[in-house]
Amino acid sequence: MDTMDKLGRILMVEEDANDVKLTLTALEEYNLANEVVVVHDGAEALDYPYYQDGVVHPNWDVVY
Repeated sequence: MDTMDKLGRILMVEEDANDVKLTLTALEEYNLANEVVVVHDGAEALDYPYYQDGVVHPNWDVVY
């Protein structure tokens, strides 16, 4: 198990680019090492966790 698997992944759902930038900046300032995936609307949020790039991703640790 690599470090990223231990830390967990975060799926961020936010349509406002400024809010995304602000949030990611704040997370970086706290040295968050988790992978953060950003989607921009509810449809993407519902689709992304289950099937992306031909791979099923059913387990998300945090959805924000």
